[in-house]
Amino acid sequence: MKKSITIFLIILMGMFARSEVILAGPGHDHGGSQDLHVGIVMPRFFAESELYEVVGVIVDKKLTVYLDRFETNEAVNNADIQVDFDDQSLRLSPKSEGIYEGTFSKQLSPKEMAVSVLIKVGDESDILITTYDGTAKSSKAIFGWLVWGIWIATLVTLIAVFLLMYYRRHILLPTLQRLVTIVKGKQ
Repeated sequence: MKKSITIFLIILMGMFARSEVILAGPGHDHGGSQDLHVGIVMPRFFAESELYEVVGVIVDKKLTVYLDRFETNEAVNNADIQVDFDDQSLRLSPKSEGIYEGTFSKQLSPKEMAVSVLIKVGDESDILITTYDGTAKSSKAIFGWLVWGIWIATLVTLIAVFLLMYYRRHILLPTLQRLVTIVKGKQ
């Protein structure tokens, strides 16, 4: 009975001790052409024209727009930017070099919608049109609750196994001696 509990706990520990992410380097990915990017990804849109590049990041009701010149990739300052989402229009204010912010009056609906960005810098003006997918979820949580739960269950199981083995040393020593003799016998 005691041996079966120990074996069960060792098997349980082995099941939870596996890796969740396995990465392959270039040439070892067996035909997978999709790049692996790990990090925090927020809902965003992107648009470009002959003059400007725009990336918009939306967090809750806050919109942050990064604006730079298409040719030189330098940040554009002192721009007047107006962004139109389906039913909301928003004038952005400069935050820092090439970064503009604004807050929507209401939460965006979770659907795909058209986005138009009107940019005026001095005598230049440009309209960029793109789409925003409001159905895409944010991947802020790289480790979700399930992964944390597995790690905690593994830790609790390990602690339980080591405490059981500590208090019942007569189980641990014969098991280790048998493992050593098996390993020595195979060499």
